[in-house]
Amino acid sequence: MTLFGRAGASVIALETSGWDAFFSSWLVPVAQCVIAMAVALAVLIVVSGLLTRCVTDRNGEAWGDGGRRAWTFVGGLSLLAVAVFLPVHPMFRPFRDGTWLTWAFLGVAALGAALVLLAPHLRMQRTPRRLTWSGPGLPRPAAWILPLVWAGLVSCFFSWGAHSRLLVAYVTLAALGVIASAMALGQNLRLQVEAQDENGKADAAASDYVLARLQSLGTTTPDPLGISRATELSRLLSEDLSALPAGAVTSAAARVLYAVRPGLTWRARLTVVDVNRVAVTMTRNGRHVESQVISRQSLGLPPLPPDLGTPQLEQERGRARAQLLTGAAACVLVRLSHVHRNLRNGLCGAERWRSVALQVIATEHALVADPDVRLRLLKAAVDEEPRYGLARLEYLVELFAGTPKTTANRLRFARLMDTQQRLAAQDGHAKPGWEAVHMRTLYCQAALRINSCLVALHEDGEPAEQLLRQDSTVLADARRWAGKLADECKGTKGRAGFVHHKEENVRHLAQHMRPVAEGLMSAVDLLTERARRRAEGTRGWTWTPPEPEEHPSPGLALHYAALAELADEHGVSRPALGDVRDYLAFVLATPEDRQALQSDPSFWTIVRDPGRTELITGTAHGEPVGMLDLAPFRPYAERLARAGITTFRKFRQRTSTDQRQQTLAEYLDVSSLLVSHLVDIATLADTHEDLASPKVVQALLAAGINSRGELRERAATDREGLTRALALNAERFGLTALPAFAAPDRWLTAVMS
Repeated sequence: MTLFGRAGASVIALETSGWDAFFSSWLVPVAQCVIAMAVALAVLIVVSGLLTRCVTDRNGEAWGDGGRRAWTFVGGLSLLAVAVFLPVHPMFRPFRDGTWLTWAFLGVAALGAALVLLAPHLRMQRTPRRLTWSGPGLPRPAAWILPLVWAGLVSCFFSWGAHSRLLVAYVTLAALGVIASAMALGQNLRLQVEAQDENGKADAAASDYVLARLQSLGTTTPDPLGISRATELSRLLSEDLSALPAGAVTSAAARVLYAVRPGLTWRARLTVVDVNRVAVTMTRNGRHVESQVISRQSLGLPPLPPDLGTPQLEQERGRARAQLLTGAAACVLVRLSHVHRNLRNGLCGAERWRSVALQVIATEHALVADPDVRLRLLKAAVDEEPRYGLARLEYLVELFAGTPKTTANRLRFARLMDTQQRLAAQDGHAKPGWEAVHMRTLYCQAALRINSCLVALHEDGEPAEQLLRQDSTVLADARRWAGKLADECKGTKGRAGFVHHKEENVRHLAQHMRPVAEGLMSAVDLLTERARRRAEGTRGWTWTPPEPEEHPSPGLALHYAALAELADEHGVSRPALGDVRDYLAFVLATPEDRQALQSDPSFWTIVRDPGRTELITGTAHGEPVGMLDLAPFRPYAERLARAGITTFRKFRQRTSTDQRQQTLAEYLDVSSLLVSHLVDIATLADTHEDLASPKVVQALLAAGINSRGELRERAATDREGLTRALALNAERFGLTALPAFAAPDRWLTAVMS
């Protein structure tokens, strides 16, 4: 028994001694090497991060993605080699000096020289593929010091340091890794946003709002047609953005960490001074780049009303804060685009932050509700930068919305859209980043011309034949632009100057607009065939409608309804399209939808038909219309009725002073600006006894007249157009027998006196 016990102990001791030898001979040295490598690599990376400010010009244009990745790879590989050789060579001596070292040194030195002399200055363009000069990329001290460093290393290797060539080569490799990594990291698009209040305390809400704005600048909910607000300005990705954490301890720790964090190139500090001013300071690699003060006055925003109650005041202050932070986001984005070329495409020609801020604020109704203010801001944006395509398009759309919808005006704005299309196109196709603007412009070009023909068909004294004789290319141009829109929506690959819908919002817009474009082409074909049949005196139709989608959106269903109604009006068979009533029942969800559709010439035959007008107006001709039935008053009808305000006279009495208007605004929980708008409408009925009826005011609203001043201006500048538009609205609503429309000279004379 004793022998066996001693033998087992000997075996265990033998096995233990083998493990001890393996641990001491292999694991410990390997662990020491790995730890030394990791520490050396971490130190080199930190040094590279700290040197980015010294080797990157704060105003220099950033490298292209390909060059930046290539030099990041070269720098990272060099740093890794230096970190590995640091413990391995002294321990194992895997190689010695020789001819190979000379060639290796020359290769490293050549890369270093190319990095200093060529990389900051040359850039590869995609189309055409050629190298172009992008300007200096090094600060002036580095531009002198780095060539001297490389010259010193080369001379040291071949002359006075020849006895330690391995050490010189090692230092040269380390210099290449640190400089290449520092320069490549300094070209990144990483941005950190820090917001603070007037006391210097972190404002997390403002930081989050600006971060969200930087990713979604220019993106809002599209209108029912899907064409009005579908253009994204920003090309920033979520991984490019970060914010400084809130809290004193975490914020201080984050500042230390971010000071040595590699690749965090840009920092933007926003200071919310007060409700009227925000200060923006931007740095690149720790060096100051730009500072701006964004104020409501400089942007042309109206001041806050001084007589608001507490709820309305807080609401307006919150809106003013959002406007200023939106302007700050625009300032940051445009400044980044000056350095990073890939951000410029999405800006559609904008180079100044003020024009971008004005356009974004104006086109988002949550920030500006007053149409006059929106139009003024868009005009200022176009004045700031006339070639800013998105602002110019939005300005034309907003300007047309407040213009009388006559045939002449529709054709005039169609020609203005032609100019806009030439701005957005290059070599016959959309400029890179302009795809959404281009598609929206093409839609407007075609739709305005089609609607001008439809208006001419329905307006007395201006038949379609006369219009076509005056401008025989109207339908041909409409067909051309609609076909061009269909081609753009298909996203054909391989076309010069056209990006194949890389952005998600462009793909979504193209998918939505493709059947719309097909409907526009079909409508033009029907109108063209009608004109040909009337000219030649032939009978029979060859027109066939497009195959509709089985599950259309409300906007697409509206197009199908317009096309079906046009076919029914001319007695053309359309078996593929559904019933107009079904389409309209699906589309008309709100009173605003019904009011907007009454100005669409595609449905004027329905509005004029007493048996079908209820489909659109929601009211039969014989049904009484009161003040609270009008679209501007309808959302507040219940509260106004409870307060006994049911007529224009009572409304004017209850809002006869500024204090009473403020009281009503608090009661309705709306802005005093909206109450002022309702007062202007109610005052219309007090202009003349013939205009006192809510039905007459309804016709005036449909003609785009919302106040006594607008009525007087229209009567003075375009009396004939005003009477024609009102006569058309009277016919739509069945009001032709009322004195206001049977003898308009009575009240027109009173208005002008």
